[in-house]
Amino acid sequence: MNDPARLVPPEIESLTQSYKRFGVAFGNRFFMLLLVGLVWLGPAFIDLRFVYGVFAWDGLVVLAWLADLARLPKPDELRVRRSWRSAAALSIPSNVDLTLANSSGTSIQASMVDTTPLQLRSEPPTLTARAGARSEAVASYRIRPLQRGDARLGDCYVRYQSNLRIAERWVRAPLDQAVRIYPNLEEAKRHTIYLLRSRQIAMEKRHARVRGIGREFESLREYQQGDEYRDICWTAAARRGRLVTRIYQIERSQMVWIVLDCGRLMRARVGDLSKLDHAVNSALSLAQVALYSGDRVGLVAYGRGIRHQLPAAKGSAKFSPTAGKAVNVH
Repeated sequence: MNDPARLVPPEIESLTQSYKRFGVAFGNRFFMLLLVGLVWLGPAFIDLRFVYGVFAWDGLVVLAWLADLARLPKPDELRVRRSWRSAAALSIPSNVDLTLANSSGTSIQASMVDTTPLQLRSEPPTLTARAGARSEAVASYRIRPLQRGDARLGDCYVRYQSNLRIAERWVRAPLDQAVRIYPNLEEAKRHTIYLLRSRQIAMEKRHARVRGIGREFESLREYQQGDEYRDICWTAAARRGRLVTRIYQIERSQMVWIVLDCGRLMRARVGDLSKLDHAVNSALSLAQVALYSGDRVGLVAYGRGIRHQLPAAKGSAKFSPTAGKAVNVH
């Protein structure tokens, strides 16, 4: 099979942009400070001059919000990067990293929401990260693909605050990316013991000649009663002056054709996967066993007609997991 590292999706990185028209909001401590100002309402029942104290306190809170907002990094001072630790394979859990790079001189606390399709997760992940001044912070979330094909991820939305947590900014990073979900690559790896055993048997067959009804030439011997006339080698018989028979052996290198039904009935689910997904996983395992045994492997996928075809050949380059993408139900 192909090197799994070549199937890992590439990293994607982008500067953040202001979200919505203004992209600013009030932090939790802003409302807490406003509640503290309500203490002035008690004495206001006795002396109305304390009402001015309430307005003065609220004015100070708004000024503090504006000052905190000015300290927050601008959208173009933040950068978000999405990276993949492994290839996205059917039913195989893996991790995706979101890196928040802060090039400003202010430390921030951020909440990130990545846009993921239902093929990868049941709901979008929400991550928290603390990025110091001119540093990076990494947060990870887990995916478990449930459907093969191409999955498209969207923007990453970030809400960040300073250590004061009075003001807040909303930004987004355009990280639109198409990721291909491959068949279950781990399923074929579980058959390693069978592959080792098949190679051992193949080595033993090199020392033990097996004669049978195959059509692979093995040797010549003198004609014996009961041999078929079609097996007589007339050129060798002419040279030796007596009848000579060809001896054949069972073929050691077979041609294996894997035929997949990709019709609509294969959409039915068995557990978490569809029948087609189970069939593709089995086809990969069978192909790997056959290729390691020296056989030639070909693939035909059909629905109402032939959907995809790979010619029979040796070597993993001719039968890679990327062929599973073409096997879809329509």
